Amino acid sequence: MHARLEGGLVNLSASDWLTEEQKMSRGNGMRIALSDLPVEELATVFQKLQKTAMSVQPLEKQFFGTYGSLIDQNGVGWMFVGNDGGQNPA
Repeated sequence: MHARLEGGLVNLSASDWLTEEQKMSRGNGMRIALSDLPVEELATVFQKLQKTAMSVQPLEKQFFGTYGSLIDQNGVGWMFVGNDGGQNPA
């Protein structure tokens, strides 16, 4: 299942995420993705969530743009994709 909300400067997507090998536990059955934000705003949201979350991948420049991921205090995975074309995050 996949859902996407588009509006303003940001796109919010969510999808179910378990593989056949994984067991369902609190929060791990879905992922939320924030995309198309300017990298400065993406970094602000990432840093705020990171205060109470476990960082999986720091917010960093990738060949496709800025990317980072974390798991929040409820066990939900978040992915962040900037629309910067690979510039360094603020």
